[in-house]
Amino acid sequence: MTTARVLLAAACSAALTLPQAASAQADTTSRRVTTTTRQDTTTRSSRQPRVTSQQRLRVQKGEAAGIIDTRADSIAAAERARADSANMAMQRQQEAIATIERARRDSVAALERVRADSVARVEAMRRDSVSRADSIRAVEEAQRRDLARYRFGNNGWYMGLGAGASAPTSDFKNLGYNSGFNVHVPIGWHRDNAALGIRFDMNYNRFSGRTFTGSAPVGSAVTLQNANPQVLSATFNVTLATPLTLLRNVRLYGVGGAGLYHFRSFGGNSALGGFLGNDVLETNEPNNKNTRNKIGAQAGGGLDWTVGTSSVYVESRFVNIFADRDDDVAFRDFFGDRGSSLRWVPIVLGVKIR
Repeated sequence: MTTARVLLAAACSAALTLPQAASAQADTTSRRVTTTTRQDTTTRSSRQPRVTSQQRLRVQKGEAAGIIDTRADSIAAAERARADSANMAMQRQQEAIATIERARRDSVAALERVRADSVARVEAMRRDSVSRADSIRAVEEAQRRDLARYRFGNNGWYMGLGAGASAPTSDFKNLGYNSGFNVHVPIGWHRDNAALGIRFDMNYNRFSGRTFTGSAPVGSAVTLQNANPQVLSATFNVTLATPLTLLRNVRLYGVGGAGLYHFRSFGGNSALGGFLGNDVLETNEPNNKNTRNKIGAQAGGGLDWTVGTSSVYVESRFVNIFADRDDDVAFRDFFGDRGSSLRWVPIVLGVKIR
């Protein structure tokens, strides 16, 4: 019985001693206590008697190992938490730096795009300006080349030359004159987009004369040999033009005006001379003239066909000359009952140069 008690006491002592050694070893491996603390502890332990419990706890070996493992796990968990916090802080710092860098790069890229866009707009405006200037110069050059083709700059002025036939009518024809020819020179101003214009005409007409038989005062017949009279005229006219609907380069126009007509080479004793005021029965009459100037008027129309810088025209007019003579008894006895005007109709085909 005594032996058993001794063995039991030895076992309890060994059991109490083993946990303390294990605890001291775990504290040494996990955390080192500073020398000052150990010295303080040693001093206190040397000054004061170590208090020991009178009652010894029964601790099993498995429980001591569990306590050691729990403290090691706590330390490891704390270390992992610290490392995770440090890693997370580092990661957040790196993400913040990356965000700032991206924002900086985006700002630089945006500024670069704005600068490039500004440069591109300025360059586009410069090219547009150059293109517009080139276009304007090209148009002006084309206009200059086009105007250089015109003799009068296509400013509305023109000059023409035409020729055709002239046909006497009424009394002029009955006095013994046949158709002849004429030459027509128009000089005028008429813009393409204008309705009204002005024109100055110079004309030359020549008629063919034949014989005319009249009655003498005593009742005998008298035959006159008519020469080929010539008429020079200068008239001022107004033109009115309108383009045709289908053919914009073809214009229908009207013309009308008045001027001076100079008769010549008709012979003092011709029927035309007697109609203009000569005494054809008196051969040596000093008042008989071979030339006469009369006032006349004309009106007509034509068709103008533009071809390039020129135009072709066809025109006809009705010409009326005021004879302005004394209608005495002798004249009526010889020429019969006549009017007081000479009339003819010229037909002209010509070219106008602009």
